[in-house]
Amino acid sequence: MTAYSRGMLSAAGALLLAGMACNLGLGAAPTQADVQEVQTSVAGTLIAQLTLTPGQIQPTQPPVNTPEPLPSATITLTPTDTSTPTPAVPMISVTVNTNCRFGPGSIYDYLGALLEGETAEIVGRDPSGEYWYIRNPDDPAHFCWLWGEYAQAVGNFGSLPILTPPPSPTPTYTPTATATYTPTPP
Repeated sequence: MTAYSRGMLSAAGALLLAGMACNLGLGAAPTQADVQEVQTSVAGTLIAQLTLTPGQIQPTQPPVNTPEPLPSATITLTPTDTSTPTPAVPMISVTVNTNCRFGPGSIYDYLGALLEGETAEIVGRDPSGEYWYIRNPDDPAHFCWLWGEYAQAVGNFGSLPILTPPPSPTPTYTPTATATYTPTPP
């Protein structure tokens, strides 16, 4: 029910009650028949008001003009990927040419070198985290240990196995002759 219909109902009800009050004697209480007559009259007025066509109703307020919504611009964003893809296989490069040895440390035999601009596959690391076990850049069929001081590792190297380095080489003892002085009596 609209606000207009409610207003009309209230006005019609008020007029009917006022008219009935004029017809009643002063001091006389309304009877049940009087109340029913008022209710019937109000109901008839309401039905008449609700069945009027829109052309017959005279609005009490001017209609509200609702502007049509303005067209909205749709912005389509195109994602740009500026990240560097992480290689599936962990790789390593160096900022200074670095020797690749049989074990982690300069006491082990030299097997090759990783040069600036080269990359090699990482396959493991030592327990201290200072050395990487890599595919030998000079002989890809074999592996070697690379000192991590100048190394830059990329990829998922957190899941690499921690390898136990080979035992350090045992120095071979080569006896040297020493001269012994034996004094001879004069």
